[in-house]
Amino acid sequence: MHLRRKRGNEGERLAEQYLKKKRYTLLARQFFARSGEIDLIMQHASEIVFVEVKTRMTNAFGYPEESVTKAKIKKMYRAAEIYLRKHPTNLQPRFDLIAITLEGENGPDVRHFENIGEG
Repeated sequence: MHLRRKRGNEGERLAEQYLKKKRYTLLARQFFARSGEIDLIMQHASEIVFVEVKTRMTNAFGYPEESVTKAKIKKMYRAAEIYLRKHPTNLQPRFDLIAITLEGENGPDVRHFENIGEG
């Protein structure tokens, strides 16, 4: 397996564990649509949460969250629209980012950003 994909899978696993501890429920992993991918789709209370996970080994070249562009967020929105057409729900959509640095001072550093947007 390619090193980048392996690191990405580890980050997604850590993000899922983190969110489950906060009482989120997993609905789907790695949802692919022609317009993009959503790493995790979770439910939290009355919301369906589309989660982008960015993982880096260290912060030597910047924080993982700095690599999420407006274009990436737009792709995420389009993929979410496709998911919601295939899986209709009354839950309110929300878009979050989990940024993970694997080699933090005390082990992996997980940061959760709620309601990321196009602006």
